[in-house]
Amino acid sequence: MKNIKTIILAIISCLLWSTAFTGVKIGLQYSAPLSFAGLRFMISGLILFFIFADLKNYFKLIRQNLKIVLMLALFQTFILYALFYTGINMVSGATAAIIVGFAPLNTAIVAHITMKDDKMTWKKTLSIMIGLIGIV
Repeated sequence: MKNIKTIILAIISCLLWSTAFTGVKIGLQYSAPLSFAGLRFMISGLILFFIFADLKNYFKLIRQNLKIVLMLALFQTFILYALFYTGINMVSGATAAIIVGFAPLNTAIVAHITMKDDKMTWKKTLSIMIGLIGIV
C-alpha cells in the first residue's frame, strides 16, 4: 500500500512539474519575467509558511543557518529562476521543457566524463537512454 501511495505522489509531482511550463508561458503574457517569478515564489512561500506547525523552531533553524539559507536563496532560487523565466520568455514552452528535461541527463553524462570515479554502468546507460526517449 505504501508503494502505491509513493507512486501516486510521484506521478502527481511529475504532472505538476510538467504543467509549470504552460503556466509560466501563460503568466508571462501578463507580467514581466522577474515580477512573475517573484509573485509565484511569494505565493508558494506563503503556502509553505502556513504548513509548518512549529514556526518558532522553523525561524530558529533559519537563524542558525542564515549564511547557507541566503546562499541557497541567491544561487538556487534567485539567479536560477531569473535566468529560467527570462529564457522561457524568449523561446516556446516546448523548447524550454526539452532543454530543462535534458539537464539531468546532461549532468549524468558530464559527471561520467569529468569525474574519475563515476563509472557508466549498464543501469546508468539504460536510464539515460530511457530519459532521452522520454524527452524525444
